[in-house]
Amino acid sequence: MSLHSVRATSEEAARPLLGDALIGNPVAVRTHATTIRCGAESVWPWLAQIGAGRAGWYSYDMIDNGGVPSAERIEPALQHVEVGDVFPFVSGSPDGFVVFACAPGRSLLLVALGANGAPVVTWAFVLEPVRGGCTRLLVRVRASKAYQFHGLPSWLLKRIVPPGHFVMERRQLLGIARRAEHETRSAARTVHRALRTSGAILGLVALGYSGLVAAAWQGYGRPPRAAAEHEADGVLDRFMPAYEIVERHKVGVRASADVTLAAAREQDLQRSAIVRAIFRARELAVGAGHRPRPETPLLSELLTLGWGVLEDLPGKEVVIGAVTRPWEAEVVFHALPADQFASVAEPGFVKIVVSLRADPLADGTSVFRTETPAVATDAEARAKFRRYWSLVSPGRVADPLNVAPAVEGRRGTPGPREHVGPDTIRSGHGRKGMTGVARAVRVLLHRWVTPKGAAS
Repeated sequence: MSLHSVRATSEEAARPLLGDALIGNPVAVRTHATTIRCGAESVWPWLAQIGAGRAGWYSYDMIDNGGVPSAERIEPALQHVEVGDVFPFVSGSPDGFVVFACAPGRSLLLVALGANGAPVVTWAFVLEPVRGGCTRLLVRVRASKAYQFHGLPSWLLKRIVPPGHFVMERRQLLGIARRAEHETRSAARTVHRALRTSGAILGLVALGYSGLVAAAWQGYGRPPRAAAEHEADGVLDRFMPAYEIVERHKVGVRASADVTLAAAREQDLQRSAIVRAIFRARELAVGAGHRPRPETPLLSELLTLGWGVLEDLPGKEVVIGAVTRPWEAEVVFHALPADQFASVAEPGFVKIVVSLRADPLADGTSVFRTETPAVATDAEARAKFRRYWSLVSPGRVADPLNVAPAVEGRRGTPGPREHVGPDTIRSGHGRKGMTGVARAVRVLLHRWVTPKGAAS
């Protein structure tokens, strides 16, 4: 095992460690380890003084130590550790990890207790000598079914807590190693400097994603309404008057409404490098072989995939819809008659409507809008869809502001553009590789209109 890695060996992950018996059937177990180039007697003082409000956790201090930098030197006043001592979770808190076992120079066991006094989390630190005068630091965390994090359901915890824990734990182990390797501090600091930037990015990404997932979960079932009356889509509302989630985007285009909408209908999703990459990723995910997809206009491709046209107003708007189970590996879309779409409520499905709309402006330009609402047909489908949506919506990369250089180019050099909103217009000039009315159409729709195995 290389130095400065935090990956435990298979033997280390499988072997019993201090504190395992306290939680019999854990819902999560994580074991990490690193090799430190000094003896255990030089590592132990850094473990003895650990804790928020003490020497810190040696991780990302803005997150777990109130912004106070973790100690860079050994604090003599914090070296005496006894069973029953409390290491605060965060600075200033009376609650924290309780010391359940302590063998100076060899091991430390911290335990978080639940309301009933039973262990909820165990955190074991074990020091073992290895060849070359080095020390192997093993760390294991075990969590019981009673573990809670901001009231999130257990299935969501299993997906958002492990990445964040790994990033924080990795930073902690490398921080302890750097501090303990006092004889090679200069070399260790150089490595740490390079790791700090990438680690900070990983930490922010992991924690940011966790927050977005939680926000999507909490916000499900409370979709925002149109910001203004003229932005409301009465045509779409006929087919889905009530919905549980919705995405809306708009962008100014230097072209008339009929040209804008015609170009949107003719878009080929395969011209987008983003969409091609997503198709390929899905092929790999489901184990399907790669097969080139022919160039097909957007609307034709949607109809081929199973979507149906609900309303088609030439030069103004086209509305398409389908029922499906988006959480399945092989998504199948089913079209419904327009006069039945709003009333159909067959259990186990999600109804999705997509509107492509171009509104004319007084100066001959237009505003291109997309709106994509969805609603589940029963409680079971709603639970599955909410779970699916919470996990995938933070990764959505729809950017409807990169619009139509090619379409605008058909009209020659465009004149002044009417400003239709603070975040809705961006010049398309200088953006290479953009053909057709909007990359927005390609990126916005690819998650809804393309089944995971569509490329196979």
